[in-house]
Amino acid sequence: MWIFSFIPDSYLQYAIFGLILFGVFLYLLGTFTSLIPPLKPYAEVVKGISIFIILAGSYFLGGYGTEMEWRNRVSKLEEKVAKAEQLSKQANIKLDKKAQQQVKIIREKGIVVKQYIDREVVKYDNQCVIPKEFVKAHNDSAEQTK
Repeated sequence: MWIFSFIPDSYLQYAIFGLILFGVFLYLLGTFTSLIPPLKPYAEVVKGISIFIILAGSYFLGGYGTEMEWRNRVSKLEEKVAKAEQLSKQANIKLDKKAQQQVKIIREKGIVVKQYIDREVVKYDNQCVIPKEFVKAHNDSAEQTK
């Protein structure tokens, strides 16, 4: 089958059918050769070779059909992969926008919490007690927004 890789695909089918037809022609030639007495000993050899050529051509035709079927399947799957890649790019763009919005919200919330801490910590700066507001602000800053 590797020899057929040297033949362009457009001619490969014709080459295989030509091989089968050549085998049929040889078989018919062997049949008619058996009718001629001086060539009768060669008739069986020609028929044997022609049967081998017909069988080889049939085998190659089956291999060619299988190869074309796999190529069709591969091309269909390549189209599906291309569509999936395009959809993936669009989904990634949407996810990036959403992630940027969430980062913006988190940063804004962090700024608000920092301002709140700065404002509340000043009230309790002279004491060593940790105020409830500070703990609440600390917990709020660690909270994830969904």
